[in-house]
Amino acid sequence: MLGLVGMKLYIVIFVLKTIEVSIATFRMILSAKGEKIWASIIGFFEIVLWIGLAATVLNGIQEDPGKMIAYSLGFCVGIYLGGILDNKLAVGNVKVNAIVMEEDGKELAAKIREHGFAVTKFKGEGMHHPRYMLVMIIKRRRLNELKKLLTDYQENIVIDYHDTNAATCMHGLVRK
Repeated sequence: MLGLVGMKLYIVIFVLKTIEVSIATFRMILSAKGEKIWASIIGFFEIVLWIGLAATVLNGIQEDPGKMIAYSLGFCVGIYLGGILDNKLAVGNVKVNAIVMEEDGKELAAKIREHGFAVTKFKGEGMHHPRYMLVMIIKRRRLNELKKLLTDYQENIVIDYHDTNAATCMHGLVRK
């Protein structure tokens, strides 16, 4: 690869494999979230990198097993960095459930709406007190903002959230 040998070659292999696996991890996450076009575009660059790297590593691997070690380390670091990339870009939607004291439910729902979030509230029964469950489907990139709003309002609030693929257009979240 570019006439490199020894440590310089190992560093290049490590860096390129790290990049390739990071974007592969992110591409799989995008695909799982229904972002097929972006996943396909990213997949093109991923496979170009993979073919070049695989050819470089396999060429003369018996004489230079260090290439295999650099490649493997790049793979491991790439998975980790791909997860960080996913968290930073925060693509997709999450469904957030918040269980609050009954006396706080209506006021907190109004406050949530003031911050541009759609919320549906349900009455429920806790172990010792009546409760409200507030349900929101939001852009994932706004999750920390919503969690801070909720915990600032009520310290002992129960918050549960998970990725969701909303199937219908709701409050500007999903393209038609």
